[in-house]
Amino acid sequence: MKFQVSGSMFQTGCALALQAVPQGMARPILSNLLLEGQGNVLRLTGTDLESSIQASLESPEASGEGRVLVPASRLHGVAREGSEGDVTLETNAQGLRISIKGGRFRLPVSDPSEFPNPREEENAGIEMEAGILFEMFRKTLFAAAKEISAYTLNGVFVKAGGGKIEMVGTDGKKMARVRRNVPGEESFQGILPLRLAQQMEKTLAAAPEGAKARFWVGDRRARVQGDAGPGLRVTVSGRLVDGKYPDYEAVIPKAGPRAFGVDREKLGEAIRRAALLSDAYSRLIRMHIEKGVLSIRGESRDAGESEAEVPIEYAGESFDIGFNADFLLDLIRAVSDPALRVQFGESAGEFGRFEAGEDYVYVVAPIDLEGNAG
Repeated sequence: MKFQVSGSMFQTGCALALQAVPQGMARPILSNLLLEGQGNVLRLTGTDLESSIQASLESPEASGEGRVLVPASRLHGVAREGSEGDVTLETNAQGLRISIKGGRFRLPVSDPSEFPNPREEENAGIEMEAGILFEMFRKTLFAAAKEISAYTLNGVFVKAGGGKIEMVGTDGKKMARVRRNVPGEESFQGILPLRLAQQMEKTLAAAPEGAKARFWVGDRRARVQGDAGPGLRVTVSGRLVDGKYPDYEAVIPKAGPRAFGVDREKLGEAIRRAALLSDAYSRLIRMHIEKGVLSIRGESRDAGESEAEVPIEYAGESFDIGFNADFLLDLIRAVSDPALRVQFGESAGEFGRFEAGEDYVYVVAPIDLEGNAG
């Protein structure tokens, strides 16, 4: 088989498919990418058995069909060198010959008959803007548990139905939930493993502005499919987490009097300054809220003390509360809204609630100030 494709799209396709190739002591066959030529389409597929990523490139000049396995990291290295101009790939008895502008390469190939090829369930799913779906992942992934022991929390929960889609990430100490309207009445729900969700997010980040993506969650697998550039279509699919997601709605505080609006960037700046000299282990920052002003202080026996202030829209009684600075900075980085709506409960252990727009809520557990005095 012989295919000519765009060098920049070939590089992007290789990089995206490489996400699914496992690192470390995996089955040797999984360290390869599967190259398949059919019609005028060249497909690159990587998998770690749990998830698979397939990049399909349109070829203006194609001849023959075939399937070969190529070492993934070496192919990606060649692709990075050929990002300018076109790339020609041709298989023969000696392996895979790749010609780029100013260079030629030959890579060994192997028999693809043992390469796993998960069978995908056929389902239309939800079609929505790729940028919106990417934003949903960005706003929830950071809150998901990173520890493998937290099995059902080690990913993001997705639920669709009634013309809406909802995505949630939590590790028990913080929780992020985002909702968006979508066309149609497609209904599904499931827990996407952390690695699969990260692969979907990275793939969606490559989508051109205004591009559409199709998102589907079945009984055992999930899939995202969309364009990643001119002549390049990418499909990310993988197994779901088998388990029940916790009742995250139960921890979201109800409306109360301790609420105020604040500029997001100014709040982030004040938190960063206060956190500079906070305790390295707890990362505790102490917030004092009074009429019109939020004061944030960080301190530690070894580093000293830091304090910052930010104006707020508040006219109630003064109070104090403590949080892990990193949990709040995660929120500041995840959203782009100019203002946040903040709400704290009247009981000491009640979660703090932060809203960005009408569709996003972030809740985080406070730190006991009495137990961390001095």
